[in-house]
Amino acid sequence: MMESDTMEVLEELVERGLQLQKKRHQLKKQEQNLLKGDQTLKTHKQQQWEDEQRTRELEQHLTNLNLQFQEPFSQGLEVMQKISMEIRNCLENLHQELMGNQQEWEKECRQWEEDQQQWEEDWQMEEMNQNSIKMQLDLQGKPEMVFKLFDFDIEVKPILEVMVGKIIEQSLLEVSQEEELATFRAQQRAFEELRNAELAEAQRLEEQERRRREEKERRLKQQREVIQKEKETVEKIAAQTFAKHYLADLITSVYSRLWNGGYFYDPVERDVETKFMPWLMKEVDQAMYRPILGRKTLDMLIHEVVQRRLQAPPVEAPVEALVEAPAEKE
Repeated sequence: MMESDTMEVLEELVERGLQLQKKRHQLKKQEQNLLKGDQTLKTHKQQQWEDEQRTRELEQHLTNLNLQFQEPFSQGLEVMQKISMEIRNCLENLHQELMGNQQEWEKECRQWEEDQQQWEEDWQMEEMNQNSIKMQLDLQGKPEMVFKLFDFDIEVKPILEVMVGKIIEQSLLEVSQEEELATFRAQQRAFEELRNAELAEAQRLEEQERRRREEKERRLKQQREVIQKEKETVEKIAAQTFAKHYLADLITSVYSRLWNGGYFYDPVERDVETKFMPWLMKEVDQAMYRPILGRKTLDMLIHEVVQRRLQAPPVEAPVEALVEAPAEKE
């Protein structure tokens, strides 16, 4: 039994030795990794400084681009505003001229209508006069006088000239009005084309400004993410180095406290104390308890026999029985 216990203890010692060797190898690897981490930390710091320089250069370049694009954009807006104001003024002047021409034309139309109405009234009066004269001549029986009272060249020609002049004047007014309307529509189309072109140019510039602003924000966001990642890596490496330096003394102090507290022990001594010594004490107790138990049982028997004899009444045994008893014993 002791040999098997010692073999188990030796196997446990060998396993613990192997575990300690593995832990030592792991600690060496961790030290190498920490050294590599220090080197990477230095390289990361160098890269961080270079990235900061690049971000400063990029921001300076973006500010220069903003200044370069802002001046032509503002100048273009000013030119567009000036052109739109000039076009608006021209359209207002043209509209006022057209309104004035339209009012004059309406006045002339009303005058022509009044003249035409007056002429129709005169014509009706003339017809009435002619009819009355004709009736008088018919009544008098002198039809030859009718043709002498009406001269076509003298009475009708001026009326026709006035009518033709008014018609020609009206047609000229209509033609001039149509020409003015055509020029107005052409100017309006030109203004709309110019306005659409200006709106398209303004939208293009706004879209260009928006794309440039989004590109700037995207670049800055990427740069911030890179800086944040580098900061996190630096913090992780710093935490690892701090943990390494902090745990370097902590492990030894913990091991020493555990050893002093009895958590680390010799397995042979512990086996002797926990298994062998209790078994030995148990066997010794049993060995010592057996004769004591025999003595106690013998004392109890003697005591019981004595008590029984004391309690029993005295009996006179015959002499023959007393004599035969030694003979039987022999």
